[in-house]
Amino acid sequence: MTGVDRGSPDLAAADHLARDLVAEYALPDTVTVCTHLIRTGTPHVALSFEAPPDFTGPLPSDNSPGAESAATEHRSRRSGRAVLFPGSTHLTGTVPIAAVLATAINRLTVLGGTPATGNAVLHTRDHVRPEWHEGHLTLTITPAGDNTYAPFEVPNPTPCCADH
Repeated sequence: MTGVDRGSPDLAAADHLARDLVAEYALPDTVTVCTHLIRTGTPHVALSFEAPPDFTGPLPSDNSPGAESAATEHRSRRSGRAVLFPGSTHLTGTVPIAAVLATAINRLTVLGGTPATGNAVLHTRDHVRPEWHEGHLTLTITPAGDNTYAPFEVPNPTPCCADH
């Protein structure tokens, strides 16, 4: 488990950095990369990287306090928003909920609706970002129609006060 803190100002920038580092280090699609909010100093976003046990290559890392904090949080499974994780490349378009749970995501939380059944589908919007909660990689979803759900986090949120 390692951490990287390059001072990303927001989640979108951190997501972009995560993908760049995965490509630069030629990491396998079984790596888990999470974002972590760093609230000390100037608030920003750091990354944590976890590779499967059989991975022998190097992981990106640095020794900054933000990087260490990100790695510690990921290791404890207390927090972290997963940008990449085993199975994430298959979560595009509309997929059955069973396919979601066949990835590293092992828990769903539904906001404002009834629990998803086995025959429900997820409109991914090609943006699935589960978070670590109590040791489980949990995806928060919201109803989007009859037996249809969507991830709660939207791909391109409107910044707060964008119209001011």
